[in-house]
Amino acid sequence: MSKITAIHHINIQISDRQQTREWYERVLGAEFLDRGPALNKRQLQLRIGTGEIHTSETEKIIDVPRVHFAIEVENWDEMLAHLDSVGVSYSRSAGGSFAPGGGGDDPYHGQREDT
Repeated sequence: MSKITAIHHINIQISDRQQTREWYERVLGAEFLDRGPALNKRQLQLRIGTGEIHTSETEKIIDVPRVHFAIEVENWDEMLAHLDSVGVSYSRSAGGSFAPGGGGDDPYHGQREDT
């Protein structure tokens, strides 16, 4: 398996874009990422250190597939071969700062208890 070198971003749901932006800027020193009118309308994206927080705005916080995280790896082909070997589904996409990128499904929906 290829080594994961960084978490590129996490995606969270929010209900108020302006309040969220102000809080992350004031409390954590986040930097607003201006990605152009189309993407800015769809998402609020902030940089904190070398990582990013992307948001999906919704009036009612729900369990939707937009909640995800993105990783950076040393060798994508090795990582995809590993995911195939352990039976994890994924989708491959290009975009953002790192391409090719990939995303996948956590069968535990992020609610994992390791024993």
